[in-house]
Amino acid sequence: MAKQVIQLGTPPTGVGGDTPRSANIKINSNFDELYAADLVSYKRANILGAVSQSGGTPTGAIFEYGSNGTGEFWKFASGLMITSQTISAPAQAWSSAGTHRYANFTAGTPATFISNPRLSTNLMDSDVAGRGAWLIYAGATGASSMTFWLGAPIGTTGSGIVAMTVLANGRWF
Repeated sequence: MAKQVIQLGTPPTGVGGDTPRSANIKINSNFDELYAADLVSYKRANILGAVSQSGGTPTGAIFEYGSNGTGEFWKFASGLMITSQTISAPAQAWSSAGTHRYANFTAGTPATFISNPRLSTNLMDSDVAGRGAWLIYAGATGASSMTFWLGAPIGTTGSGIVAMTVLANGRWF
C-alpha cells in the first residue's frame, strides 16, 4: 500500500482537509503497514546473531561475531567474512640459502572461507637486534590454511619468537 497522506486543507482553518476521523484512519493504516513490514524486516533482535543463507539469499542475522583458539571472525549477510588473528611462531630451525636464512610455517584461519582468502599481515620480530626478520611471502593455501615464509640476514643469530597479525578477507558463501 502507498503512504496515505493526511490532507491538511487551506490555512489557517484547514477548510477542505481530511476530517479528524479520516485522518486517524490514514494514520492507523500507515502504522499497520509499518508493523506488518517489521515482522519480516531486520530489527535490533536480529542484527547480531548467526548469519545464514539459502540459495545466496540472506536468511539469518545481518552480522555474526565469533572467536576461538585461533582468533576472531566477523561474518556479514552479504557473504563477506573477515578473520583476525595473531600467530606466534616460536624459535624454529632456519635454513640457509646464499646470503640469507629463511623459515617456513603454516597456520589455519579462525573460520573457513569458500575459497582462498586475501591476506594482510604485520610482522613483529621480538629479536630484531639479533635477527631482523622480514616477511617474504604470506599466502592462503586453501579455504582455511595459510603459509608464511620469513627471511633474515645469514649472519644473524636471533632465535626469539616471531609474531604476525593476520587479517584475512573473503566470502563465507
